[in-house]
Amino acid sequence: MSESGDSSRPNAPEWIEKRDGRRVAFDRERIASAVARAQLAVGEDDPSFAMEIAELVEYSLGRRHAEAVHVGTTGIEEIQDLVERALIELGRASVAKAYILYRDRRARARDTAPSLSESETARGVRVVDTNGFKLWDRARVSTALVAELGLGRERADEIAQRVESRILASGLRRLTEALVRELTLAELLAAGHADAIQKHEPVSLSKREFERHLSTSVEKGERLDEGLGGSLFARWARQELLPERFLAHHRAGSLHLVGVDSLHRFQELAVPADVLLPGATGMKAPYQLLEEVARILPSVERGVVIEGAAGLFTTLSRARGAESASPLFTWLLAARSMARASGRRLDIANLGKRSPAVFCRFAEELLRLEDSEGVGEFTPRLYVGLEELEGALSHSPLISETIERLLERHLLIPTFNGDAEQVVGEVCRRRARETGAITVGAVVALDFARLARRAGPWREERLLADMSELLSDALDGLAAIAEWQRAHVSQRVAGVRVRVRYTVAPVGLAEGLALLSDGETRSDQGARLLGVCAEAVRRFGMEQGVDTCMVTGASAEAAERFASLAAQERPVDQPLLFEREEAQVAPLGSLSLGYGGALLERGPASLAELLATIRAGVLIESTGADSCVDLKYLQAFNAERRKQRHQAALGQDRPSAAPDAALPFDVESAALDTRH
Repeated sequence: MSESGDSSRPNAPEWIEKRDGRRVAFDRERIASAVARAQLAVGEDDPSFAMEIAELVEYSLGRRHAEAVHVGTTGIEEIQDLVERALIELGRASVAKAYILYRDRRARARDTAPSLSESETARGVRVVDTNGFKLWDRARVSTALVAELGLGRERADEIAQRVESRILASGLRRLTEALVRELTLAELLAAGHADAIQKHEPVSLSKREFERHLSTSVEKGERLDEGLGGSLFARWARQELLPERFLAHHRAGSLHLVGVDSLHRFQELAVPADVLLPGATGMKAPYQLLEEVARILPSVERGVVIEGAAGLFTTLSRARGAESASPLFTWLLAARSMARASGRRLDIANLGKRSPAVFCRFAEELLRLEDSEGVGEFTPRLYVGLEELEGALSHSPLISETIERLLERHLLIPTFNGDAEQVVGEVCRRRARETGAITVGAVVALDFARLARRAGPWREERLLADMSELLSDALDGLAAIAEWQRAHVSQRVAGVRVRVRYTVAPVGLAEGLALLSDGETRSDQGARLLGVCAEAVRRFGMEQGVDTCMVTGASAEAAERFASLAAQERPVDQPLLFEREEAQVAPLGSLSLGYGGALLERGPASLAELLATIRAGVLIESTGADSCVDLKYLQAFNAERRKQRHQAALGQDRPSAAPDAALPFDVESAALDTRH
């Protein structure tokens, strides 16, 4: 080949003879690429110099072949010798050394590569794929490495040769595509291509994991495709989506991402009835509502909460059918059947805010459904604010027995609300004067008990510092999820535009507060810590551009996992060494959820003081037998909370007791401002 416009420049050879006898066209770009790799190996980055070396070698070859009538063929060894000589003469000894080492590695690799007879033998190896099988072809591996990983052809051929050597050494005559991929990845790793492997690493499940999902789907009657798809998604999320510090906390058990296998769906949706059916009335309207919800349920992971549907239920509540099958009873039965079929919950919120009569009738029919059909996992639940309960009791004092029984069965979930925020589901919180549909993109649970154990008794400053660091990393994870969901998950659910929030749920509050105060829970200390946590979640979320809030629901799976990890970390008890007959450490089954357990047992006044810095929350979780209280307790708690809010409004209490006021804490310096 000759340089255009330079007739005096000697011609370089047209062909290069490879070591195996093959002839390939001369290409100075390949020379420049080899020199550039040697430069990178010693920390240099000068592409123009690499091309200068290639041009110099081309010129030297042309000079050597100047007397030939036709430009002939030169050997690869001659070209490499010229490259080394040019590098040394131009004062680039370090680059020359790296190039020489590269040649040496290639030579040793060729010594271990299969001979022609071995390659012929390898052609009898079969590779099984989804369409049957195909004969082994080393060129197919090399082509895939070039196309998928961007390797150079020469490097790809070298890796493919090594893979073939491994196959021949194993003696296998029948391989799977997965095994070929794993052998190729192993050779890539040995050759230093870790970055390329990470970008193209497959997301897969082992045979053991597949068999576990298969047996689980048979035992529980669950869909196999959903279980397998969820596991694959969770593995991808850990590999590609979540930040490393977030994953480190997750592995250590400091936090838990609820529903990591379902981030492609929103967790919970709360939607006002008039958003789904604007202006609908009459006997058919509630069933039209079910049709709309049926379209939505597959789009969310946990379930849908219908808000403010009293207007739709008015006609049903007034109609009287057979004693065992009134129109409202029939609707509840249909709602439960639909929820069970979809595997998601359908719950009701804010039903009695303006229509206590409808609430009372709904509660009676819900209890009747329980008495006649039995409480099922998908029986609709009522999320009821304490003010709603007061309104219902004022309207019909006889409803108290029904409320008590629904509380016992966790079908009535009491909530407390503030002027700025209200509860509309397990993890959904609605802002004041907000009327659209809201949803939760992800929930992260924090192990509050673990934070307290690490800090130690009476070390509130240490706990606050650790909590601030943990929350910062947790919000980094939620921000990554939010960014991905904005790009890949529709912000409309069944045609309804939604606002997405992200939530943090502390778990093990009762245990953590007891550990921090050496066994005696202090409500004022708990109020400070909860207030700082809630404010930190909001502030860190604002810094990340993500709408976040603190909740206490949706954390049962996290509570069990945290307790299991804590049990594994506990020191081994050896009673015989200390002349004790029985171990003194009781086994851990699960941490307390929300504000239940020992916090409830302290009484309504103490609990109200503890929750003085919380805007809104679920007072009693929907799971856990230890979280049930009676109506009298709820009334006393509401009275105490109302009194505290009144005192805060008059300035008779400390600022942190105002549930809707800005907290006086600066998150970063909170540890310096607290007092024991």
